[in-house]
Order: sequence, then C-alpha cells, then structure tokens
Amino acid sequence: MHYTSIVHPGHGRGDSEIGYPTLNCTIPDPFNNDSNQPYPHGIYAGWIYIDGLQHPAAIHYGPIPLFNLADESLEIYVMDTRLATRPESVEFELVQKIRDIVDFEQPAELTAQINQDIIDIKAALGY
Repeated sequence: MHYTSIVHPGHGRGDSEIGYPTLNCTIPDPFNNDSNQPYPHGIYAGWIYIDGLQHPAAIHYGPIPLFNLADESLEIYVMDTRLATRPESVEFELVQKIRDIVDFEQPAELTAQINQDIIDIKAALGY
C-alpha cells in the first residue's frame, strides 16, 4: 500500500548525531496495513518514491526514546542517495517490519543498530 506524506524540518540529529539523515514525514491518516489494522511501531524495510524514482528506505515509525520523544514520528532514511534538497512530499510503502523500537543509552549504540538494520533491509528488499 502506498502512502503520501508531507515532509517537514526535523531536529537535524539524524545527520549530526546519528550519521543517518532522515526525511521527517507527517503520519498518514489512516496509517493502516492491508488488513486495515494500524501499523505497529518499529523499523521497516520499504520503498520511497522521489521525483518518479524508487529508492530503498529504512523507515522508523513510533517514538524516539533515545531523545525522550514519546510522540509518534515517521522518519525515512533514503538508503541509496543523499538528497541535495528536502522534497515537499514523498510517496512511500512499507514492505516488512525489521524490528521493534529499542531505547538506546547512547547515539553510538543507535548508529551501530542502524548499520545492522540496513543490512537486514537490503536483504528484505532484495537490494
């Protein structure tokens, strides 16, 4: 199922503290799976479509406990390119949940986990 989302500015921590810049997106309403059930929070393998091109994506949906952010967020890391500018909106799809959200003590622990997530996401997408 494809979703469209508005992209808005984030805090910049993905690039400066974690090493993985993300697109901060509005959460579609409703944000349900093919069974019409809400997606559970977690890290997902997916695809993002920007300017008509498909890119592999690591997608975070849920709170960000490392930075004490309890509200749900939707952040997308475009895995195969670094975007020169932030798009106004994107289309994306979730393919497979990779893992649950974990509360890390330090940004370096999250970075190490994202490194593994990317390996798992590439395998899930056949990329």
